[in-house]
Order: sequence, then C-alpha cells, then structure tokens
Amino acid sequence: MLKAMGIGERLQLALDDLHLNQTNAAKRIGVDRSIIGKYITGGQKPSKLFLIAIKAELGINPDWLLTGDGDMFVPLSTTGIDEIDQIVEILRRNPEWAKLNLNLLKGGETTADLVKGLASLSEPERAMAVKMLRGLQHG
Repeated sequence: MLKAMGIGERLQLALDDLHLNQTNAAKRIGVDRSIIGKYITGGQKPSKLFLIAIKAELGINPDWLLTGDGDMFVPLSTTGIDEIDQIVEILRRNPEWAKLNLNLLKGGETTADLVKGLASLSEPERAMAVKMLRGLQHG
C-alpha cells in the first residue's frame, strides 16, 4: 500500500505519525508552511536540502518518502551523521559556492563571498542551509 502512495501522501502520513501539522513541521524544518503544502499536494518535488532537513529534524527516511522503500523513520543513531557531507555536496555544485570554496582554499574568504553563496540558493534551500549552519554552531 505505501509504495502505491505518492510522496505527498507519505509525507502527510509521517507528519500524522509524529503528531505534527504542516505549520509545526515547517517551523522545525525551517521552511515556510506553503512549501510543505506544495510537497503534500504534489505541486512540487522535495529538494535535496528538504530531504536532508526532514531526516535531521524529524527522523523521516528520505528513501521511504521518495519511493516507499524501507522504514518510515531512520534509526536515531543515523540522524545527523551524513547531513553535513550532503549539504557540502549540494553547495559544492552551486557556482557561487564553488567560488567561495576556491577562496577558502586560498585563505581569502570574505563575508561577502558567504552572503553571495547563500543568496544564490533558492529561498527554501537558503532557509534550511542557514538553520542547519546555526545548528552546527550551537551543536
């Protein structure tokens, strides 16, 4: 039955299991509620950063969400382990972040470079990246 469901239906099922509405889930993940609504209605496919965020913040298994394969939730011991590498990989592919990485290697990074890199992301990706970076700072 779960494999026959779409991504949006599985996302809603996971949120229901966590006793979260769209607004509360959005706050925990760091996105606007309308983004989650679009994912649930099928109006938009979840971004890689969203999938990282739901795994890190809610423990939802991204593979299960996308395909219906595996368990709905990841074991607690695996949440938060690979997220940094995944974020770095996403940012590495972005041209503005590639320039920032080159500057970092040369020792010439600036706040302006960081701001330009963040500005080049979509709004939902930027919000998630900032939230995750803040979490790293405090964690």
